[in-house]
This record gives sequence, C-alpha cells and structure tokens, in this order.
Amino acid sequence: FSDVADSYWAKEAIVKCGAKGYVEGYEDGTFRPRDNITRAEAVTMVNRLLNRVPNAQALSGAPGFRDVAASHWAYGQILEASFSHAPH
Repeated sequence: FSDVADSYWAKEAIVKCGAKGYVEGYEDGTFRPRDNITRAEAVTMVNRLLNRVPNAQALSGAPGFRDVAASHWAYGQILEASFSHAPH
C-alpha cells in the first residue's frame, strides 16, 4: 500500500493481512492506516477471516437493514455476517 511507510508500526501485519486477502485497501492503492475502520470494512474483514462469502441465493429474501442501502458495496457482507446458515 502506497501510504504505509516501512517505519509504520503495523506495516508487517498490514502486509500479511493483505497477502492473505483479509484486507484489500482502497482503489487508489492506499490503506489509510490512520483512518477509523468502518462497520462495513470490519464486517468484510471478519467474513474473510471466517471464510464466509456472501451468496446471493442463500441471502435472497433475508430482511435488510434500514440504515444500509442494497446498493452499498458491503451490503452482501453485512447480510452474510448477520445470518446463520446452520440448519434449523
């Protein structure tokens, strides 16, 4: 990531998480390590750590959230993290 200096205290962890696909950074090639993490970013990272992948078919008909538009980039990630796929 272009904005993570070699001297940054968490560089090694950020690089390792990036290599494993847990984090991707932003489209401009930055990581923005001094920014606060958003709910969408956190839930996406946790889903990746747990190998939970949003599946449109499995999540179809799931109730949505009033504060997250279906067009939001992490809508599927947020739904995925909110529902169990265990048999009832």
